[in-house]
Amino acid sequence: MPEQYRELLSEVGNLGLSLDFCEKPYHRTALWEATWKNHEGIVKLLATKGANIAAPDFQGGTPLHEAAYYGHSNLVDFFIDKGHSINCVDSFGQTPLFRASEAGRGEVCKILLERGANANLVDNDKCTAQHLSAFQGRPRLAEYLRFNGAFRNRYGDEFSKTRSEPSGSIKSGAALALTPSPSGKTIKPGFLATPSRKVLRAINL
Repeated sequence: MPEQYRELLSEVGNLGLSLDFCEKPYHRTALWEATWKNHEGIVKLLATKGANIAAPDFQGGTPLHEAAYYGHSNLVDFFIDKGHSINCVDSFGQTPLFRASEAGRGEVCKILLERGANANLVDNDKCTAQHLSAFQGRPRLAEYLRFNGAFRNRYGDEFSKTRSEPSGSIKSGAALALTPSPSGKTIKPGFLATPSRKVLRAINL
């Protein structure tokens, strides 16, 4: 890394200026900008000097969101190691896993899941990260996410309310098969032969 960056940061510190300064309208800090360009050395230097590694921009996107979207697995690991929340959401209700999925960054998706990312969250449009990869025409990544926890369906939440007894206990498959649907019709037993079949049918709605 050029020495002038270290000298500049020293001057900023001596003058008492904030390393998290950002301008309108995008409100992106120097660390945020360095992240999407994968300037790893600058990112780490700023973090060492006290810059906020999770400072969001005007859409709530954090440096981890950007590192995930652009496939910078080195910075993804760095931010998580530094304590960056792995399931933080932006103004669209999306976590870094959503961003990695949308961009087709399979390696980053794998890292995030192994580090504890919740694959079954839904965004403001009631989509999971799996939906985004499917929308982008990436069936292998979509399947990977589905079998690693992203099985929630945007239309399934209302139906799932019929699965619980008033006490909160989960109904058996037989009891569920006899549960009236919202339309008043009894659900056919063949439709819900097993819990796994129910899940798979819901996924493919």
